[in-house]
Amino acid sequence: MLKLEPVFEQRIGNADDIYSPILNHQGWGNYIVLDKDINEITFNTFIASWLNYCYDGQAIDKEFIDNIANEETALSGGLRLTMGDKVISPSCCSEFSDFKEWADICKGEKPNIWLGHDPTPQVSYTDSHIIIVSDSEMSIKPSQDIFELKISYQKFNQAFDKIYSDVLAIQRFSEQWAKKFLDNELQHLFIKAFNDYIGL
Repeated sequence: MLKLEPVFEQRIGNADDIYSPILNHQGWGNYIVLDKDINEITFNTFIASWLNYCYDGQAIDKEFIDNIANEETALSGGLRLTMGDKVISPSCCSEFSDFKEWADICKGEKPNIWLGHDPTPQVSYTDSHIIIVSDSEMSIKPSQDIFELKISYQKFNQAFDKIYSDVLAIQRFSEQWAKKFLDNELQHLFIKAFNDYIGL
């Protein structure tokens, strides 16, 4: 069975003093799922990681929101794919919002999808399947550990349906979060910019 999950890389620093409580993981590099089961702790961790990744841990302000609106922010993450015991996660330099590019497959397109490097997963297409190789450049794992996921378009489309409901739940939660943590002016700006950033 194929499972698709939007994930972000936890990067906690100064912002956890502002938006708390957060998930109590040590260090960086933990991938955390952001889906319909979102709660305040997970979203606080998402915001704190986002700020620390590209904004030196400062609180959300108008400049940061403008950067979201202009697509000038970054947060490590993307779409994680799981089939049985085989898992392909986003790698270094992948961007959280890139999970939206996978939606183009559901529209019959064959997008050039970047999943990061070291390891460097690669996506290709046949007439009937999507093929994802776990490390096309053999940059991290020995060659015998490299595997591929072969996914029919029908199974992918069925699995991606969940992402649409995840995104709607995240958008609804972000509005509640903004009303709790941001002043009136920033609330409206953040909600619009964030909904555009994550929307499909």
